[in-house]
Amino acid sequence: MKTRLLAVASALLLIGSAAHAADIPRPITKAPSLVVAPVAPWAGWYAGVQGGYGWGDPSADVNPGSISPFPFAAIDARAFAAPFTLRTRPEGGFAGFLAGYNWQFQTIVLGIEADFS
Repeated sequence: MKTRLLAVASALLLIGSAAHAADIPRPITKAPSLVVAPVAPWAGWYAGVQGGYGWGDPSADVNPGSISPFPFAAIDARAFAAPFTLRTRPEGGFAGFLAGYNWQFQTIVLGIEADFS
């Protein structure tokens, strides 16, 4: 009886478990190769143009009595000037160009540039 029970238990264990072979190699997957994008050098000539337009309203109220142009003078010049408002409206455009050359030494970039506006 014990022999028969042992045979049935062994058969159930063999049927229920999957077989693994130790001599079958696992599939080898290669890591993707690292593709490095080419780096553009910073060395060489360059040129450019620039331009713009600006405006403003830096008007100001000026009280000459609060400004002392002659702090050590015997005559107080502030007494002769009356308060006034300084009105300015600057505006205008500008244009220019620039040119230069860079040298690159590994991770260091040296250059020279000239510009005119």
